[in-house]
Formats: sequence, structure tokens, C-alpha cells
Amino acid sequence: MSKLIFKIIYMVLLSILTTSAFAQTIPEPLSLEPAMIIVSARAISPVELPEGEPLAVSLQLWNFPAPPTGLDTNVTLNGFTRTVSVENRRIAQVVITNITKGDRTAVIDDQGLVAQFDLESGVLKAGQEIDMEGNRDNLIAALQKLNDETSAEPAGVIMDDGIEPDQVIVQDELETNNDTSPSDVGGNASSNDQASSWKAPTSVATKNDPTLSFVTTEVGCSVRIDDAQKVAIQQSKTETYEGGALTDSSECSDSEIRYPLDQSYNTCGDFIDMAAMTAWPQYSLYYTDKSGVSNTISTCQSDVDLSFTIFENETACAIYTDFSTSLAVPQSSLVYVNMSNVEQQVRGCEASTIKPAVPMVQSTNGCAIRHDFAGSTSYQQGAYVYELDGIKYQAGGCADTGENYTQTVVYDSTVGGFLCSPVVNLSSGKATLQSRLQITVDGMNQFITDCTPDTSAQSLIATTDGCDNPFTWQHDLSVGQSYGQERFYFLYNGVADYVTDCQQSTVVYPHQVETTGWQDHDDQLYGYALTTVYIQPPSGRFDVAVSQVLTGATQMPYELTGTTLKENGTVIYEDCSKFSETSNFEQWKRPDNTIYEKAIGTGAPAGPSNACSVTSWPSQWNYKSNSVKGYAGCNGGKGYKAKRTGTYEGIYTVTREDGLIITNEIDTNTATCSTGSYCYINGKGEYDQWYSYPSSAIPANNCPATVGAPSSLNWNTNNGWTLY
Repeated sequence: MSKLIFKIIYMVLLSILTTSAFAQTIPEPLSLEPAMIIVSARAISPVELPEGEPLAVSLQLWNFPAPPTGLDTNVTLNGFTRTVSVENRRIAQVVITNITKGDRTAVIDDQGLVAQFDLESGVLKAGQEIDMEGNRDNLIAALQKLNDETSAEPAGVIMDDGIEPDQVIVQDELETNNDTSPSDVGGNASSNDQASSWKAPTSVATKNDPTLSFVTTEVGCSVRIDDAQKVAIQQSKTETYEGGALTDSSECSDSEIRYPLDQSYNTCGDFIDMAAMTAWPQYSLYYTDKSGVSNTISTCQSDVDLSFTIFENETACAIYTDFSTSLAVPQSSLVYVNMSNVEQQVRGCEASTIKPAVPMVQSTNGCAIRHDFAGSTSYQQGAYVYELDGIKYQAGGCADTGENYTQTVVYDSTVGGFLCSPVVNLSSGKATLQSRLQITVDGMNQFITDCTPDTSAQSLIATTDGCDNPFTWQHDLSVGQSYGQERFYFLYNGVADYVTDCQQSTVVYPHQVETTGWQDHDDQLYGYALTTVYIQPPSGRFDVAVSQVLTGATQMPYELTGTTLKENGTVIYEDCSKFSETSNFEQWKRPDNTIYEKAIGTGAPAGPSNACSVTSWPSQWNYKSNSVKGYAGCNGGKGYKAKRTGTYEGIYTVTREDGLIITNEIDTNTATCSTGSYCYINGKGEYDQWYSYPSSAIPANNCPATVGAPSSLNWNTNNGWTLY
């Protein structure tokens, strides 16, 4: 049965959406029969509506006036929609055929729900609210089916919460017949044959007694504005249904639903009173209904409790310069700061009433002189300036003041000679004179052009005078040449005027070389020759490069001539014995025949050698014993001699060359030494002292004889004896 119902409804929808009257004219609104009702739905997501062709659409059931409890929650309306264009208007049309809740679906019998309305664009926006019209009983029956978990097919329609189960109205089976009576949707008759062949089912009640129900609804009632309480009151009315048919409806009256009135400043501009130099913000009154929609209920009106002072603002205005009156006029605009703390302008820039105009004076400061070279005249320029708030400003650009100066041509400098250097063309051998234009301003001469060549020319003469110093010449070592120099001059009033500095000439001097030494590279066993390069100009020999390694010089290898063993300066001591460490060296002969010794390893130590010496003997001896022996002799009349031999005790020190003391001790020794000498035995000493007798003790016969030592000899004082 469900499939049959859906097929019939689809045929009706197809007939409605394809009828020519539906596509070409705007249907008249449906008249509210006792069983009809208006419900609200909202678009779940944006829908782009096609024109002409129907498109499936799903909407959310939003507002169902006084439905049975819980039937209208979380319900989705499913059907088709399209747009048509009629007399430059875009009309949206919607037909709802079934409803869903979760995984359950119910078909709305008869014509379902329909709506049509103006659409600004071809898109149905998400959340957009749509008022739809349809049969109340059929919609409630479909809602009841969605909530009846045990029923497979809708058994009937429950009119209200108070209806008893045995008062359910049952529908007949839907049948297809050849009845040609049309079904009306939105006041438009269908011309579709298939749609016209369908006959709406007849509803019959199981009991003959009518059942009364009462419904409170806001449909058809307005919202009343209560200015005193500053609220908007939703009005409602009570409808009486008997056997499902509307039999009575009360007048609309205030309900308990109230919406507070708020002020909106967003849609109203500020009120400006230029005479009072004051601005007031404006607002309109609105309320927000239960659907969250704002409803404006008044026109804009001034907020007398809040005002803004209008004042002059100079920052946004330029100063007006009136050259006809030579005045600078300050300007300002009229502004105020609104309630959002944003500056608003109420009048553009005009002459300020706060700051007076100030005079403008023409000044040459910052302006140059304009030169008319064709007319041989220069013109002084100036600009208007004025002072405002202690700051000086310039008005406009520079312009002629009426003062002018004659231009003159100048060749010679005031200090003598040319003012400008002549233009020299060496290829043609000519020199061209140059001049400058000059004007006199306030008694001071000033040039207004750079040096400009004349049309006359002088012949150039080359000379080496002043350019014969080879030190300033160019010397090219890579090619082995030096180049002479010359300069050019022309005769001006019989005097040579040089027009160039010294520059390279075509005279070439070949380089000559001699080897003056070698640059050794011992680490790589080769050497470079140090070369002196010179030339022979007319002024005499000139050294271009002295003892240098020239680019491209040949590496001269060393020659190995042999090896040698040498002490390397490191020593090892064993008491007084010294051993010297040695190194092996290769001997390489350099290009200059000198020898470079390259260490190649260590050799056997050299030695031993004595590294010690006696470094300390005392100057006096402690005599342990002594003996005296005299001798006679004829020694040129010098008399007799006596000799003392003794045993002595002394301190001696043996020191190594590195400063280490090997021996430091007291020693006693006895020895007989030869006449007049010092004796050293094992490094220990004894010495003899010889004395001559006084002349008074010489025998008269002067004969050699052996005599004893005079008894009067005192070895400690010598007793007048002379040390021999």
C-alpha cells in the first residue's frame, strides 16, 4: 500500500511541476480550509535551485502550531523544488511528499505540503525559513506513523492529545480510477492526465459521535508592541475542532510570550545639527523572536541622552595659498567623535575660524637662477614663503622675480693662464680652446656653464722634456721591454702650453738581465736565481727590478755531494766524562756552491772527554812542616841562597763544566820540588821559596861553598832576605 501511495503522490507532484499554468503565472495563495494549516521549515544546507526542472530537497521541520506532544521533533521534510521566472520575478516552488525521522519514513497523504515565494537569487540559503501550507490531519497522521514503532502502515489520524484510541479516523484504500476531477495545489488546476486520474481517499470515522479538540495557535495573530513596558507581546488565539474540522476561532489576544525591546544603532545614522554644532546618535527599536529573527518596530530616533560636540580639525586640511592676495589661509574641517570612538566628518575643508590668514612674502632662498642661453640672459627666481605657528612654509614653486643678469664668455683665469684646459686630440694633433659663461650677481662673479670647446684649434708638438725619468715609465717584465714617455704642447702667445701629462711614447728599451744571487728553498732542495733587470736609456743605466725572482724563473735543483756526522749539541755526563750525541747529515750543494746539511738520522755518541777542572786553590798555605837547605854559590856576587821545602795542607775544588761540583775537600801533601817552581802531585800542591842572603853575609873570598843556613833566618818575616 505504501508503494502505491508514493507512486500516486509522485504523479501528482510531476503534474504540478510541469503544468503550463504553474510555470507561467504566479499561483494564488491557498485558501485556508478548516483542515489546512501553515507550518515552518528551514533549509538544512544551501540548495542551488534549478529553473524549470524539479530537484529533490530536504528541509527541517521548524514550527508546527500546537502539534501532539513530541511528534514534531527531529523531523525532516522531503520533496522537490524548482524556480520559475514570471514578469521579471524569480519564484521558488516547493512540494513536500514524505517525512523522515531517523531510519523511518512516512508519506503525507493527498497533496502533501506546498509553498511558493520570491527568491532574490537562485540559492536557497542554509537556515532560511519557509512557510508551507498543507492538510493538518494528513501531516499529523504522517508524524504519528513516524513515532509509532509497532505500526507498519499509518492506521489513522489522531486529532489531539485528548483523543481516545477508539476515536481514530481510518482512511480507505487508495485506488486509481478514471475520475477526471483535478487536484488543486496552491490554487492552480492540474492538466496532467495521470495526476487527474487519481482520486483523493475518503476519510470515515469509526464512530458517528464528533470529537471536540482545542488548539492554541499563533498563526494569523500579530505581535503587539507595549511601549510602556518596552516589550513585544506575541498574540495567540484558540481554535476549536469538531471531528477534525475547524468550527470556531477566538480573537487574538496577548499570550505569555514576551520579547524585550532593544535599541539598534546599526541601521540609523547620526543626526547632525550644524547650527548647534552638535550630533546625536539615532536608534531604532527591535525585538528578537523565538526563531532568532530580529524584527524592527520603529523608525530612527535621536538618543537625546548622548550627544557629540562638533569641532574644527586642521590635520586633514591643507593650507590654501591665495596668490592674488598674497595670503596663506589655514583651513579646517568640522568633525565629531561618534559612540564607537571613530571620527566623523560633517563638513569639508574651509577657512578656519580659529586661525587667521598670514601674509606670503617672495624669497630667493632655495630658488636657483634660470638661464636663457639663447638670449644670453639669466633670470633670478623666487618663491613665496609664510610663517605659521613659528614654522616657515613655502607656497608653490620658484618663479621669475623680474631681476636678470647678462651672460659673458670668459677664457682666461683671473690668476693667469687658461680658465679651462684646452681639448686635446692626439690623433689629429690639434688642441681646442675652451671657455665658460659668467654672470655677475650682487657684485660677485659666478660661472653658469662648464668648460665648452671653441671652434678654433692649435697644432700639437711632442717632447720628452720633463718625461725622461725612467722611474715613472712603464716597465713590462713579462715581455722584457720598457717604454719611454713624452708630452704634448702648443704655443700660445709664443709660450709653450702643455696640454698633456707625461704619457707612454713609441720608444722601446729592451731589458737586460744579470744574476745577483739565489733564493734558497732548502725544504724542497731547489733554488731560484735572483735577477736584476736594467735598461740603458739616454740618461744612463736604470735598474727596473733588483734581485728579484722573475716570473717563470727555472727551479735549479741541489746536488747531493755526500754525508757527514756532527755533534748536535746534546751531551750526556758520567762524573767528569762527557759524551756528545751526533746526527747524520746529507750534504747538498746549492746553486751558489754553498752546502745545505739535511738531517737524516742519529749517529753514535762522541767521547768521552774530560769535562772537569780545578777551580779553587787557596792563596796561602798552612805549613805543616818545613826544612831549610842552604847552598853556596858564586852567582855574580849575589850571595847565597836558601830553599825551604815543606808539607802543606790546603782546600781544592773540582767542578764540571755544567756547574756540578765533583770534589770539594781538605788535603795534605809532602813533596820536594825543583828550584823556584810549583809542584802538582795528583792535583795537590807544594811549592818552594828561595831567598838570597843579604850582601853583608857574602863571604869575602866569594868562593863557592856549601854553607848552612844562617841561624838568624826567620822564614815568616824573611829577615831582610830577598825572595829570589
